[in-house]
Amino acid sequence: MAERITVDFGSLSNNDLRMRGAAVAKALDGSIKYTNPPVSVANLKSQVDQFHEAHLDATGPNQGSRRAMVKRNSLRAELISTLKLIVPYVQANCGGDLSDSGFETYSPTRRQPQLVTRAKFRWIKRGKNSGSLLLMIGRVAGARGYEVEYTPLKDEIPGASTTVNVMNVKSAYTLSGLTPITKYMLRVRALGVINKSDWSEPVTYICG
Repeated sequence: MAERITVDFGSLSNNDLRMRGAAVAKALDGSIKYTNPPVSVANLKSQVDQFHEAHLDATGPNQGSRRAMVKRNSLRAELISTLKLIVPYVQANCGGDLSDSGFETYSPTRRQPQLVTRAKFRWIKRGKNSGSLLLMIGRVAGARGYEVEYTPLKDEIPGASTTVNVMNVKSAYTLSGLTPITKYMLRVRALGVINKSDWSEPVTYICG
């Protein structure tokens, strides 16, 4: 994927921010790629110089002065805003090569979807109301949801199965509408972007 410009200027130290601004101004000055930036090179250079002077003042003769620090911080915010204004212009006109832009860059990577593994129940309990169960499903990495299959058993003979989708496993899921005093067989599986996991081993529980 194409390189992108790092825009986290706020995390830079005052000295690093000054150096970054100066590097961008130098890169834009006379460039045949960046002929019409949204902020003139002269303006950018002036902002860098003013910020540098204010920083020296706030850390030198007037160290600890509230007025000097407010001025320095105000000019810092102004320089950051200017750099952010220039970023989309440079990104659009770099021709795929940002090595001469003066900006720090990074190469974004797209995470490939992963296969989800088999899910399982952490625990099953009777619900507060008759005909309900509480199901706590263990989280599976990469899963975007889960399917729960429940089947009533009469004399250990399975009846018709029903499947429900569960999207949130941060808390227990309430499975309702069950027949009280009936044994159920339950299974769960994870749903991924590119696959569904195998069903878990079946577990049985008598609904209250």
